[in-house]
Amino acid sequence: MNSTIETHVLNTYTDMKLVQKLEKDVWNMEPIPLHQTITASQNGGLLLGAFLEGEMIGFSYSFPGFGKGRSYLCSHMLGIHPSH
Repeated sequence: MNSTIETHVLNTYTDMKLVQKLEKDVWNMEPIPLHQTITASQNGGLLLGAFLEGEMIGFSYSFPGFGKGRSYLCSHMLGIHPSH
């Protein structure tokens, strides 16, 4: 069976809870607070989720930066579930 990994922009409270769960699974640490990831996602940041058969197996978290007169995304975190 060839399963397809789908990617989606994450921007809801439920999405951020999935990110927190995956952070714990990947690094066994306390996750980034919800208020930070939600604020970033609503103000120029980008959170992407990778889903396999409806389960989030990976994510990428970037927040906005500004320097030398230019805006950019600062890659902060990338996690893939240990079983993948």
